[in-house]
Amino acid sequence: MVLVGLTSVVASLKVEEFQKNYKIAINERQKRSPKEDCSNSYNDCDPDSPYRPIDGTCNNLQYPTWGSAGECFLRFLSPSYSGYGDYRRSVKGGSLPEVRQVCLNIFRKKPSNQEAERASLLMTIYGQTVAHDMSQAIQEEVNIKCCEPEIYNKHCHPIKVKSDDPFFSKYNITCLDFHRSVECKACQTRNREQINMETAPLDSSIVYGSDDVRAKNVRANDGTGRLKADYTGQGELLPGGKLPSDGFCPEFHDSICFKAGDSRVNQHTTLSIFHMLFMREHNRLAFSLKKLNPHWEEERLYQEARRINIAQRQCEIYKEYLPVLLGPYNMNRFDLTLKNGPEGSKYNPTLRMGTWSEFTIAVYRLHSMVAKKIGFTSREFKNLYANPTLIRTGQTNNLLIGVSQVPSASYDHYYADDLTNYLYNWIGLKMIFGASNHYGASIVEESFNINPTMLAPSFLFIVILVASVTNWRTETRVPYGSDLCAVDMQRGRDHGLPAYVYLVSFCSEGQVNITSFDDLAPLVMTPESVDLLRQNYK
Repeated sequence: MVLVGLTSVVASLKVEEFQKNYKIAINERQKRSPKEDCSNSYNDCDPDSPYRPIDGTCNNLQYPTWGSAGECFLRFLSPSYSGYGDYRRSVKGGSLPEVRQVCLNIFRKKPSNQEAERASLLMTIYGQTVAHDMSQAIQEEVNIKCCEPEIYNKHCHPIKVKSDDPFFSKYNITCLDFHRSVECKACQTRNREQINMETAPLDSSIVYGSDDVRAKNVRANDGTGRLKADYTGQGELLPGGKLPSDGFCPEFHDSICFKAGDSRVNQHTTLSIFHMLFMREHNRLAFSLKKLNPHWEEERLYQEARRINIAQRQCEIYKEYLPVLLGPYNMNRFDLTLKNGPEGSKYNPTLRMGTWSEFTIAVYRLHSMVAKKIGFTSREFKNLYANPTLIRTGQTNNLLIGVSQVPSASYDHYYADDLTNYLYNWIGLKMIFGASNHYGASIVEESFNINPTMLAPSFLFIVILVASVTNWRTETRVPYGSDLCAVDMQRGRDHGLPAYVYLVSFCSEGQVNITSFDDLAPLVMTPESVDLLRQNYK
């Protein structure tokens, strides 16, 4: 709802006016990298090197730390906090409405007929790989349970849930964990800022990593230039295990989780599949380069395959993904279309390389486009969270076919309940050895797609016995999770995003100034949307 309105404002302007306002926003504070503010110099760039450094430095030789991992998120507008970094208050001085309640009132359960006209669910999931390639705001002290009543921690800002909540009240849940993003304590920052742990350029950092430790961990280093892989009957899989900073791998799950260039690889199965495909493409390229150039050594094979893989992915994004997301009109209007021929698309060193907080925390949160149905048996999206077992049991092709055929959900203000009630609904894993028939039945259903009630008790016992001997594991999921809609809103407040009306004014170069709810319709949103906002905000 909000983004649709903001898009309509931008579309009504001349491109030159928006670009002029964009340049004004890049003030002197934003032009200087936080690293440059502290060190004043960076002299490690090789202007003749054809390869990108892993950490994103040296993309711009004049400003070598622009867009590098560990830089602060940039901003179009100054952050809006109460004091230095506390959550901002409402215009009348009180607290803003609780995010879970706003989600229940506005971002209601998605109607079954709300489907995208031109996009499959595969396109939406691919978009997540683009987001992960350029941004990651890591959280403070994630091992702390923010909802414990005896715990008060400045890094926590838990999400309150009413006792009569239509879903969570069934499970006596009155609080959802929320950890604030790590503060970017760079020199000369006047407000609370946040660290971006990813590189800003589209450099396939989700494949290769954004720091030397992860980059070394995903490389085979066997003279072939390849990335690590486990070779199984299912083909090349991502290597098993995880690094200390990896998330989305529940307790006792380490041996079947995957390891990749990004710590979020195990977030859901379809995301893991994309990571696997990018790894396979690198290894295919390295193998071909080795055949063509048998005299090349490890480092050159790796770097050349990486370079080609990055270029291919950039072409995918600009030639296939963005035209579907934005449409040909906006691609041409903002000069985003790749140019063919000798001229090509030229690098512009005057553009500020970086990731903008308003973009990654608000504009590119396309979570309403996640569909409930995934086109694969009776499973739904909530069944994919932290579930590498589906890949290890040979379901990759079925999942890819499913999400390719199922439409994406619409780009609107509805969220599927897989995101608002069941986000990351796991509590860890249990060993099958000594398990009850409940766990044996879940293995049968998960691995063989057979209704366990159709099996004879003796066969079910054999399955349990085989599982215990072969050290199989199955997951036990609780019937609830977190709420991504509430998390999205809370993250916006955590990052101090200014009120929507200020962004409208910025994008319209002051031509549109919202002073009341009546000013919103019909220019930036529908009357129905305005009524919903009026009921929840002052």
